[in-house]
Amino acid sequence: MKEKMSQLAKKIKINEKTINYLLIFILGFLVGVAVKTEAKKRVTIGYGDYLVSEMKQGFDLTKPEMPSAPSEQPVPDGNEAREAPAPDGAATQ
Repeated sequence: MKEKMSQLAKKIKINEKTINYLLIFILGFLVGVAVKTEAKKRVTIGYGDYLVSEMKQGFDLTKPEMPSAPSEQPVPDGNEAREAPAPDGAATQ
């Protein structure tokens, strides 16, 4: 039996380095499966997590309103301010 195993090992060229790599691969696979299983229990991501929650707002963007126009009276410059009547109705000269 030992002769068959050693002949098989020589035929496949299995040495200690190959066995170490194989064991590391198997260990990594098992650790990955364990981590995935535990994460599946604790982490939940559903369809609703990707949606924005609806918030009530004081304005509606689907109904555009006309912006309020600035006052239609022109801003008085220095010359017009002197010609403006006095608030009490008296004429100024």
